[in-house]
Amino acid sequence: MNAVLENKKDQQFFLSDIIGRKVVNGKKKIGKLADLVIKENGGKFPVVTHLYVGRSFGYPPLVIEWEKITSFSLKEITVNIGDVADYAKDPADDAILLKDYVLDKKVLDVEERDIDVVYDILLSMKNNNLYVCDVDFSKQRLYKRMHLRFLAKTVADVEEKKMVSWTYIQPLENLSSFKGDIKLNILKEKLSNLPPVDLADVLEEMDHEQRVRVFDQLTETKASDTLEEINPTVQRALIASLDEKKVAKLLNVMTPGQAADILSVLPVPEAETIMKSMAKENLAKIQDILHHHHESIVNLATRKFLAYPPDETVLKAEEDYPKDAADKDEVMYL
Repeated sequence: MNAVLENKKDQQFFLSDIIGRKVVNGKKKIGKLADLVIKENGGKFPVVTHLYVGRSFGYPPLVIEWEKITSFSLKEITVNIGDVADYAKDPADDAILLKDYVLDKKVLDVEERDIDVVYDILLSMKNNNLYVCDVDFSKQRLYKRMHLRFLAKTVADVEEKKMVSWTYIQPLENLSSFKGDIKLNILKEKLSNLPPVDLADVLEEMDHEQRVRVFDQLTETKASDTLEEINPTVQRALIASLDEKKVAKLLNVMTPGQAADILSVLPVPEAETIMKSMAKENLAKIQDILHHHHESIVNLATRKFLAYPPDETVLKAEEDYPKDAADKDEVMYL
């Protein structure tokens, strides 16, 4: 390892400060740092193994081993690789890209049962290696990335420190029960340990594909309890993506009232199909509850609503709305 890099061994860097820095081979600029490839090395902190270097349009990216770096600073990164063409490739399929996989991703704060976002990542140079040591949830780092320095300073004066050691962070893809490329990549605790109400909050924050993958890995009891807590819109989408017999099993675990609440938000044909696979002993009670539920909906329905034709423009509707709504007692939807 070059002595220039040796002198940097005790430095620390925020990821956002080094992404985009120029990468130089000898004295020639070959691109800009686009990302860092990291590897869990069995110790407390992941180690950086490769640089992922972006190049100008039309040129393939470069993947350069950490051992090829001769200097590393906030100004520039110098490497010694000889022919650049030998490093023109994409990262391996199983490579963990720090910026792509972690930065701006949601993290479950188990202590406060809340969702935080990783706004920056702190790296530390030790013994010629670069390690991931902390994640930063503070808005200060977000505003600095946006070059809003005054706002960052203002927030720093009032915001509590929100830095968490990587030792409390668990990559989701390393949990043996999960499969596939889940974009919610880091959690402080396995999802199976969360109460259903908190797990429902997490699932609602995910995109649909992530939600289905995670939900599919839960035990029947945990999935049933969690499904009750998810809001109706997400319930409908989630159930539509699950096997009908699996949904029936989850509803069988619930009380008739709980099962009826979930079935009531589904389209009638879908609900009827699911009920055909449910246990007969609960079905009569569920159907009775649903019957009275639909009766109550009819009693609450109204024909007195404000609407505009499909060919109306938004601008015209905005102009007409104050006049059209003037004599209405209450307008809840537009």
